[in-house]
Amino acid sequence: MLLLKTAYHPNCWVTVDGEPAESLMLMPGYLGVQLAPGHHEVMVEYKSRTLRKVLMVLGVLSLLTIAVWEWRRDAVSAWLGQRVPAGVCSNPWRGRSSRTERRRRSRRNR
Repeated sequence: MLLLKTAYHPNCWVTVDGEPAESLMLMPGYLGVQLAPGHHEVMVEYKSRTLRKVLMVLGVLSLLTIAVWEWRRDAVSAWLGQRVPAGVCSNPWRGRSSRTERRRRSRRNR
């Protein structure tokens, strides 16, 4: 058994002498590989899943969208004003007072 002082992750792919081998979690979090006696060439490679790449691209696109939105705020507001019916983007809390404000008013009136 070979114990590698690296963090275990299910996406780690291990090859021993060019052949795929099973990776095991040894102790809390260390990577292990079952080996026969003798000299071996062991290669460990982390391969991320495609979902991670998709999420990374979506995150970058979201940041770019926010940057363009902030940079072109007036143009975007004008564009939305033409397409969104009146009252849809209004603040639903306008005209309502918070609990703290109501307490302050009641204390003043005492």
